[in-house]
Amino acid sequence: MRSFLVLIGIFILVFGGCEKGKKVTPPEEHTFQIEGVVVRDLNTRMDIASVSVQRDEEPFQEAQVKVNGHLLDQRDTTGTYWLTEGGLFTPLSPCSLSVFSEPDSYTVEALAVMPGDFGIDYLYPSPILRAGESLQVVWTASDSAKGYFVSVVGLEEAKEARGDAKISEHNKREITITPDAFRKEGTTELLPGPYVVWVVAYNRSFVRYHEIPFQIPDGLPEGNVGKDEGTFGAGVIAVTDTIWVVSEK
Repeated sequence: MRSFLVLIGIFILVFGGCEKGKKVTPPEEHTFQIEGVVVRDLNTRMDIASVSVQRDEEPFQEAQVKVNGHLLDQRDTTGTYWLTEGGLFTPLSPCSLSVFSEPDSYTVEALAVMPGDFGIDYLYPSPILRAGESLQVVWTASDSAKGYFVSVVGLEEAKEARGDAKISEHNKREITITPDAFRKEGTTELLPGPYVVWVVAYNRSFVRYHEIPFQIPDGLPEGNVGKDEGTFGAGVIAVTDTIWVVSEK
């Protein structure tokens, strides 16, 4: 009798414990895109960590984002997480990124080295630029930098100028900005006034960050996070300089 009951129990477990033909639904898979940068701004003496997280091409606000173990707990509707604080990063030291989404069991990590401090050496021909003149920007070296770029942005009466952003070719420490940067967007009209000159040294790459005040050039390295899941880099912003464009030739 006992053997008979055991056989019945096995039958129920094998044939009655599951519905015939029922499909098991696999966990839902999502694609992530990460764009992050860590920055030392020598103008403000503040460090910045800014990371944008997209899931299935939509802003994602439920991730846990850390840089060097610091939790980036400020976020907005664009899926950008950030932290601004003094002393977050040290020149020539590694900066680690970690992005984790518990509902998706998703984790990705990346690493960059913070470049060394540097500065603008001089502007040529002078801080006062006349109509039709090009501007040459020369700067000192930044240790561990893999590249440099310059961005010129108009202020006040020149804020509608097209500006310019260029990567230094072959990592030379100089760039020439042509007169087109000082013209109104879409026209040939010269816009006299003040322009801020930004120079950035970067390691691995550099991307837009929360409330960035300058342009990012095209052509910076991409796809260094995970399996082409985004871009991460570190950068130092030199103390800016200002030029004045005047209309007299």
